Amino acid sequence: MRRPPISLKNSFNLAIALLLILGISFRCLNLDRKVYWHDEVFTSVRVVGYTGEEIEAQVFDGQPITAAGLQRFQQPTPNKDFADTLYALSKHAEHPPLYYLLARVWAPLFGGSVAAFRSLSVLFSLLAFPCLYWLCQELFESTRVSAV
Repeated sequence: MRRPPISLKNSFNLAIALLLILGISFRCLNLDRKVYWHDEVFTSVRVVGYTGEEIEAQVFDGQPITAAGLQRFQQPTPNKDFADTLYALSKHAEHPPLYYLLARVWAPLFGGSVAAFRSLSVLFSLLAFPCLYWLCQELFESTRVSAV
């Protein structure tokens, strides 16, 4: 028996699936080994409820401070609660608070590591795929356009 030739539609679907898997792999691998940017530092500081003034008061005392000493301002602690996060956000009203508030709920569940903080953004970026597919279905009424 002869095998039927691979159709163009099947090849297209396979290529899209492989590209999607490859993109997700690049997005998720080594989350904790990539450079922790300054905006991520400020985000983690505000999420756990510290303000810049608090950090300055505790850090700039004329004594040397270690990396571990600075990282304690980025870890969820029992002495900082949701109200502290809201207060820290109110000091910087230029930032939209919803992400920070969701991250505040996320951090105690998954920890304060770099990978844990970044995993919330990864989740949102992965949820963008089905949302974008649905949007393209609504706009173009084409499965092919939506898949691309």
